[in-house]
Amino acid sequence: MKEAPWNLKDLREHVRRTPGDRKRVLSAISSLDWSDRIFRYHFCEARDALRAIPIDKDDPASIKNHELLFMSSEEHEHSMLVVRANVIACIHTVRNAYDHLAQLCNALLLSPSIPVERCDFHRVREQLPPSPLKQELDTLSASPWFKYVAAYSNTSKHRALVQQSMHLSYVDGVAGLRAEAFTHDQTYGPYMVGDLLEGILQVKNHILACGKALNTQVLPVNG
Repeated sequence: MKEAPWNLKDLREHVRRTPGDRKRVLSAISSLDWSDRIFRYHFCEARDALRAIPIDKDDPASIKNHELLFMSSEEHEHSMLVVRANVIACIHTVRNAYDHLAQLCNALLLSPSIPVERCDFHRVREQLPPSPLKQELDTLSASPWFKYVAAYSNTSKHRALVQQSMHLSYVDGVAGLRAEAFTHDQTYGPYMVGDLLEGILQVKNHILACGKALNTQVLPVNG
C-alpha cells in the first residue's frame, strides 16, 4: 500500500493563519515541495540512462562488457555522463531538502529561533525537545545512508567529484557502473550505481515521516 503523502496544503494554511514571518516559512514549504519534484526528475533520468547502458549482468566476463570497458562508444559515454550528472543532482537535492526542513522546524518550533544564516539540519535537530519529530530526525541522522549522502554532497562540493566508472568483477559476478570509494569524515566504500540510487531514495523518502511528524506537532488536532 502506498504511504499517505505529507499534507503540505494544511501546513501552508496553518502558516498563513499564524502571526510571524510567514513569507520565510512559506518559502521553506515551497522549497520542500519543489525539491521533491526536482528529485523525482533527476532520479528518473539517472535510472533510465543507467538502463540504457547495455551491460551484460548475466555474464560479467562477456565480450560486450569488455567492449564497454575498453572501447565504449560515444552513445554509451553520453549515457554514463547523464547518470553521473543526475546522481549528483539527486544527492545535492535531497541533502539540501533536509536543510530546508530544518529552516521550517526552526521557524515553527524553536523559540528563540536560530538565526537563518546559522540554521542547518544538525543544529535544529540538537535543539529540538524530545518528540516524535526529533526521534525521526535522530534516526535519520544515525543512518548509514544519510551519512553517506551528506559526505558525498560535501566531498563533491568542497573537495572533488566522487568518481564513477565501469566495474567488472569475475569474483563477485558483478558488472555495471560503480561509484568509487571516497574519504570524508571516514572512508565510504564503493557502490554499484543502481544500489546507490536506492539508498538515496531511502534518504529522500524519510522526509515524509519527518514532515508528517511535524504536521502532527504544529497543526490543530482537527487540522
